[in-house]
Amino acid sequence: MAILVREIDTTSDTGALDQVFDSDQLKLGSASDRDVQLIGRGILAKHATLQAKAGSIEVKCNSGATVEVNGENVKRVTLNPGDLLELAGHQLRAIEPPSGFEAAFEVEHNPDIDPALFEAAFMTSLEQTWLAKRGPAWFWTIAVLVVGLAMPFYLDWDELPWWASDQSWSSGPLHPVHEVAIGDNCSACHVNAFEQVQDGACTTCHVVMTDHAPMPLHADVGLAAIRCASCHKEHNEPIHLTVTADALCTDCHAQPDWPAAKLASVTGFHNDQHSKFRADLLVSTSTERGTGLVFDWSIESALLADAVDRSNLKYPHDIHLDPEQVRDLSTGEPLTCAYCHTLRADDEHFEMVNMEDHCRSCHDLKFDRQAPDRELPHGNPAEVVLMMEGHFLRTFTDPDQQSTTRTRRRVPGRDRASEACTDDPYVCAKRRTADEAANQFTRRGCVTCHDVYENDTTDLLARYQVLPVRLTQDFYNAALFDHRAHLTQEGALGDEACLTCHDATASSASSDLLIPGLENCTACHDDHRTANLIPLHCADCHSFHPREHWEAAGLETPLDLSSVWGETR
Repeated sequence: MAILVREIDTTSDTGALDQVFDSDQLKLGSASDRDVQLIGRGILAKHATLQAKAGSIEVKCNSGATVEVNGENVKRVTLNPGDLLELAGHQLRAIEPPSGFEAAFEVEHNPDIDPALFEAAFMTSLEQTWLAKRGPAWFWTIAVLVVGLAMPFYLDWDELPWWASDQSWSSGPLHPVHEVAIGDNCSACHVNAFEQVQDGACTTCHVVMTDHAPMPLHADVGLAAIRCASCHKEHNEPIHLTVTADALCTDCHAQPDWPAAKLASVTGFHNDQHSKFRADLLVSTSTERGTGLVFDWSIESALLADAVDRSNLKYPHDIHLDPEQVRDLSTGEPLTCAYCHTLRADDEHFEMVNMEDHCRSCHDLKFDRQAPDRELPHGNPAEVVLMMEGHFLRTFTDPDQQSTTRTRRRVPGRDRASEACTDDPYVCAKRRTADEAANQFTRRGCVTCHDVYENDTTDLLARYQVLPVRLTQDFYNAALFDHRAHLTQEGALGDEACLTCHDATASSASSDLLIPGLENCTACHDDHRTANLIPLHCADCHSFHPREHWEAAGLETPLDLSSVWGETR
């Protein structure tokens, strides 16, 4: 039993192409596996079947499909020789079957068919299938309400089967940080049913989380209306809570037209796309009060070319890093950057340099050659004067001390402090104290490293004031920088790595700001994958939430879990 399909081809010399199918049934449609493939609008992938029966052809359309036979739309029909079936401009005409064939027909394709219509021939709606809308919709709606609402509401959580637990409708896992913090306590975030997670649920734990910008700028740029969860999305895979795309920053900072703040345009990390770096400096203003000065400190921003570090400390880096002039007294080795600068655990900041840990081993505070074991206290000029006064009173009044002091002859060129004193011991002690105080505060000693203010009072305890030292801990408050990652560079280790950014060997004054600028960074970094450059993006150097408020609150992390630990541990 066979069926003959003759395809009329007006473009070839033969005019027709015969195909023989050893079957009594053919499949018609737009799919590539159909026996008779017709492409056109309205033709389904599986449109109809053609069944051969004693010289005729019985046509059965699938659900949602019809054909036009002799000008009439039908779903099922029998074609006899001479009948014409039309579908999307294609013509199938039943003909008398030749000897040996059960049935035969000619196919003439629509020459105007656009191959792009092939996609439209597939099933695109429920009407084209055997599925119904209303019945399944009601069934699954009721099933979701029973499993997701009724059962959890009326049964204890411990009695719920696995298919009615949170896992059955959760869109994904929690971030590990939140999973450790709150466990399965969903109500820690989802406070009210059928309500999005509100910012108050976040700030319950993140108690000192700061706004991206201060008011009123925060409100002016529309950030006040954005929820935390707009950016920090949970229950998603891959698990990633922090948005790191550069567009998060450049979408706003490319054209920062904000009345409340004057910010430069930033569109990327190149010399011509990023604003020049500005340093955040501790600046003091002094006011005379009584016999001394009172200082108020504030932070001011300045371009690196104009920035001056006014810490009230004198420190020449070039001398201390020159092995011909300074070496470690205990080891004889040259000083290194790490001798004074100790990296903190955050890998970004350094421990504060102080006299006891970093200076006293080389710079002792001895003041009297006759008492080489006596040193002055560091920090308070009045205490320095009192100690010297007590020391010299004993020197001039103690019989065991007098012979040594008063038998010394004056050496030409020496100051009065080395001469023997024949006046009353108390007068000698006061005079010696005044001379040594002037020596320490105006010629050598304290004045070597510190700025000293001297007034004209006769009270020696109030005459000298060492100006307070304030070292800036972070010259770029709005930026992040991993110092440890930069301690190893190509061809540079230790001090050599430090000196690639900080030109300390050429600095003779502590007022020099040894902080690198934009060009220093772009020599190694770029915001694209460029040959010989390391990719660097906005989030690598900047945090969306400023951290100043965290430090002001004395917190190393903006997270307080005290409100939820009791329920989850």
